[in-house]
Amino acid sequence: MLGKIIVPDRTIDQKVGQQLANRGMRSPCKVAVSSRGGTVTLTGKIQYEHQRNLCMQVARGVEGVKRVLDQLQVIIKEVKKDGDRPVVQP
Repeated sequence: MLGKIIVPDRTIDQKVGQQLANRGMRSPCKVAVSSRGGTVTLTGKIQYEHQRNLCMQVARGVEGVKRVLDQLQVIIKEVKKDGDRPVVQP
């Protein structure tokens, strides 16, 4: 009888992190990955809401991942007017 292969948490962390980097989730986005027993927690900051879906999809696609917890925050940039041109404040 074949059982499920258990993937170590460290391996899951590395694979999810690598896949996120391959998909362009680099600076200024800062996404941290931690897993325990196949449950992956994504924390950190992203620039846009659609990046949340990408991160979740990538994490779910890694072998050994059973569940993904989303603790990501979208960085909100404040836009101020300086005369006629907008100035973006990080």
